[in-house]
Amino acid sequence: MSNALMKTTYTTKKQLKAQDIVLPSDYSKVFEKNAKQNGVNFEKKDVILNELNYEENKINAIVKETNKNLIQLGSSAQTAQTAIINKDTKTLNDIEQDMIKMQGQIAFLQTELFTDTLTKAKNRRWFNDFYLIDNKCPNHGCLAFIDLNDFKIINDNYGHILGDQVLRYLADYLKKSLPFEWANVVRYAGDEFMIIFDKAFPDTKSLEEKMDKIQKDLSTKTLKSKQVEKIQFSFSYGLAMFNKDDNFDNIIELADERMYENKKKVKGL
Repeated sequence: MSNALMKTTYTTKKQLKAQDIVLPSDYSKVFEKNAKQNGVNFEKKDVILNELNYEENKINAIVKETNKNLIQLGSSAQTAQTAIINKDTKTLNDIEQDMIKMQGQIAFLQTELFTDTLTKAKNRRWFNDFYLIDNKCPNHGCLAFIDLNDFKIINDNYGHILGDQVLRYLADYLKKSLPFEWANVVRYAGDEFMIIFDKAFPDTKSLEEKMDKIQKDLSTKTLKSKQVEKIQFSFSYGLAMFNKDDNFDNIIELADERMYENKKKVKGL
């Protein structure tokens, strides 16, 4: 539900972006329309609040654990200074082992903070807070913007539990199909994903051929579950190149436009 709210907010902001003046009533109408399309039921306020509280509690737990590590780091630094003065090799070795352990804990916390709970792909927080620099691209690369085809129909016909399985399957399939350090799969919002190709990506033509193959291969796969004997699904995508310091909003807008062009092609429109 929280991801549906995120997608609703993103879509609403995108649709109202061209307007010079946005009145509260305008925003409410567009937001309500998008919320219905994304399956957000405001009558189930408790469900929405529980999901949002879960995310908040998760972040608070990570912040608390990080602060504990910082306090321990400060204490270890003071102890190390004394050990260096006294040439206490044993204490320095103990501190070194504690630092190694702490590095592992920090790496785990960072992974928790930047991982989407449902799909285990990187989340939007990773992209906004870790990858982008002031909403600008850190280097040259390419963005693939991905949208599941007819995902609302899947949710409506089979329920959100199966819909969640489809999202997990897609994220896992993309990661397995692109097992490269320079290809990061990100869950952007709802059923929308991004793949960030940077640093050492192939040329655009090769990348498009690769994405076409992944797109075609996925459409032939069958997902089985307890609810249904089998289900097939597909995605549409759009590619957009970017250079260092390019504004991300412009890049994703271009990739989004190309994704809709690809969707028309996939659906034969």
